[in-house]
Formats: sequence, structure tokens, C-alpha cells
Amino acid sequence: MQQLELNPLPREDILLDLRAFAVRGTTVRELVRLVQTRLDYGPDALIPVLFYLRHAFNLELLEILPIREWLGSERDNEIDGLILPLIARNGTAWQDNGVPRNGTTRVTAGDEGAWVANRSGTEVATDSRV
Repeated sequence: MQQLELNPLPREDILLDLRAFAVRGTTVRELVRLVQTRLDYGPDALIPVLFYLRHAFNLELLEILPIREWLGSERDNEIDGLILPLIARNGTAWQDNGVPRNGTTRVTAGDEGAWVANRSGTEVATDSRV
């Protein structure tokens, strides 16, 4: 009989790759595909995606649950508008966890507001203070 691990740890290589994607500018679709591909899951796999996004970006489950309704749809702009600002908001917490910056931090949160690079690399304000 197989032993069930009660508190599994995420793979560090996947966490680092998710963070690197966010730093360079990405979409939620790219983040989801990264997890699904690296873990050899199909396009409908949701639980591993939520698990890894929570751990990679210090997000709460309730914050990322909209991915559940988005998965399988083509409403990328909507989900990017919901999730990418959350990732940017927590940027200072997860960017110090092994992501090489090479002087080009793309996701930041500070007094001047939060920013995240969209797919084209253009920085977009994600905070009403900006």
C-alpha cells in the first residue's frame, strides 16, 4: 500500500522557475502550463497548479481560486488582471528566494505602488496608488 504524505513539499526547481517567469514578465496561462508540464499533468489539472502558485508567490487559496473557473477558457485578460497584481503585491517576499535578478527586477511592490510586467514586457501598474 502506498504511503500518503500529509505535508508534501513543492519542488524547489518549479518554484524557482515560476518566480523567474514572473520576474521576466509572464501570463497566468504560462505559469499554469509550466506547472502542468513539469509535473506531467494534463491541461485540466488544477490542484497542483494552485498548490505551486500558493507556495511560489505567498498567495492565499481564496485569492487564486478564480483560476478554477478560468481553466479551459480563453479569458486570459481577466485572469491576468486578477492574479498578476497579487503576485506583484507579494513580490518583495518571494523575489528574495533565489530568483536571479541580473539587475532587471520586473515585479516590485513598494511605496510607489505595485508593478508587474505583462507578456509584452511593458510594466503595468497594479495598484491604485500609482
